[in-house]
Amino acid sequence: MTSTPSSSGGVWTGRSWRAGAGAERIREPFRRMRLFFPIAARLGLAARMSADEHAEVNIELNEIAAAGVPAFGTSR
Repeated sequence: MTSTPSSSGGVWTGRSWRAGAGAERIREPFRRMRLFFPIAARLGLAARMSADEHAEVNIELNEIAAAGVPAFGTSR
């Protein structure tokens, strides 16, 4: 598999995107917001995790969503 978006609206298919720039594109904004996460956690607006942990959770959710696209995309 290549690390290019599929024709279904730019959704990354499979795990191949994780090795490419896709995961880095997700991690970058979380790194920028790392100073605000402790404040947001105290206010109940974020989990009490590091920015890297937030990014990893988001990457994993994107993988789950990408795996579900074939199942949900063919229902029409």
